Amino acid sequence: MLNHNPPNINLTNISLSNINPPSKYSNINLNQCFFVFDLDDTLYQKHNVVEEDRTGIENIKLYPNVREILTQLKQNNVPLFLVTKGEVRFQNEKIDRLKIRELFEQVLICEYSEEKKKLFLTLLQKYPLFTGIVVGDRLSVEIRYGNELNMLTIRLKQGKYASENPTEAIQIPQYELNSWIKLENLIKTWGKKQL
Repeated sequence: MLNHNPPNINLTNISLSNINPPSKYSNINLNQCFFVFDLDDTLYQKHNVVEEDRTGIENIKLYPNVREILTQLKQNNVPLFLVTKGEVRFQNEKIDRLKIRELFEQVLICEYSEEKKKLFLTLLQKYPLFTGIVVGDRLSVEIRYGNELNMLTIRLKQGKYASENPTEAIQIPQYELNSWIKLENLIKTWGKKQL
């Protein structure tokens, strides 16, 4: 597991586009890492599509390139986990509608956001020699908890929280991307395996 201490910076005039990811993450070995993905607004657009009463669930679809990227990672034996918050039956219904369950080694659903950190820690303990990589859309949840646990954090700036700004240094991701194509390009720069 790589150590990471978020930079000690003044957040009043912060521009995430000017933050360079730590160089220690430039040579990620895909054979020695695992990915943790959030579901809502990370793998598919929930915002303005699905309501809490389940209205609109029939309209959900993965963001472009999601299935292909997850499939390629899985084919390269990279452990993939889905960690999502919400009512278990509703989250499972979305996962099944998107037909993505088989792409993940394990799907973990929690009732409260704070429980995500415990689930991340469980995965780090399961893979103590691996680099844990968290991919999510919320600075205050996935990115914060990933940083607190010294995981590599990637924010996909899309959906409901796309305009969210960090309120403290611990919420600053190592990478901030606005599409899955950019995530695929980043992954291709790591290690020897090409996707």
